[in-house]
Amino acid sequence: MAEEQATPKKESDPKVFVMPLEWEIPPSIATIYANNVIVQYGENECYVLFFEGMPPFVTGTPEQMAEQYEKMKSVKTKCVARVALPRAVMPKVVKMLHDNQTIVSEMESLASKPTTIEARQ
Repeated sequence: MAEEQATPKKESDPKVFVMPLEWEIPPSIATIYANNVIVQYGENECYVLFFEGMPPFVTGTPEQMAEQYEKMKSVKTKCVARVALPRAVMPKVVKMLHDNQTIVSEMESLASKPTTIEARQ
């Protein structure tokens, strides 16, 4: 990333600076799979909880498996990460996720369209 100078945010307030961020992801950061998400709001923060839900382990014939499923009242999910964000940041996060999903969807749509190559003489 090219180095940028810190610049005052407003000319009238030279004590406020906008500084570029240098994103660093240490090798020790684990990638964790989550297939369920819950969002809860506190007074000044927003909690995003990520869960991994695993299908229950059942064995036997289809009839025995159906019987095991009928006895279950719920499926356990394990919280694998809990992230607290300032409430003011949450709308930006939602917009970022939405914008990125839109871009990915458009790219996938373009990639799935068949292409025709014409031979020219």
